[in-house]
Amino acid sequence: MVSAKIQGSECHLKVVRVRVLSRRRLREFWEEHPDSQAPLDAWHKRAEKADGSKFADLKADYATADLVGPYVVINIGGNKYRLILEIFFESGVLLVRHVLTHKEYDLGQWKEQPKERSSGQEKVRRGRKPKGN
Repeated sequence: MVSAKIQGSECHLKVVRVRVLSRRRLREFWEEHPDSQAPLDAWHKRAEKADGSKFADLKADYATADLVGPYVVINIGGNKYRLILEIFFESGVLLVRHVLTHKEYDLGQWKEQPKERSSGQEKVRRGRKPKGN
């Protein structure tokens, strides 16, 4: 929690530090596509230094970021690759679900792959809490 004084009144700002999980997926991808290593590594370093608690913060840093269903998709390496991310904005957890070439992304098979989620894990999209909370 960060405290600040704004025009004589005190306010508290919640700053969420991002934790990127699944770096292994990035590494496995760049082992098959060596030219992706530099842009993926640069993205990873930038993402881990990010502070953000809503999609608008991410969009400000990555203009190519789009919401596609429950995922955030980011173009990497000059539109050559796609990162498919699942982001829990409230807790600052960013999961790398898929790293794909543009061609693999266009096939759309990544949308059909089931994902596992532990019970009780709630996702916050666009910086808002799920309905009912």
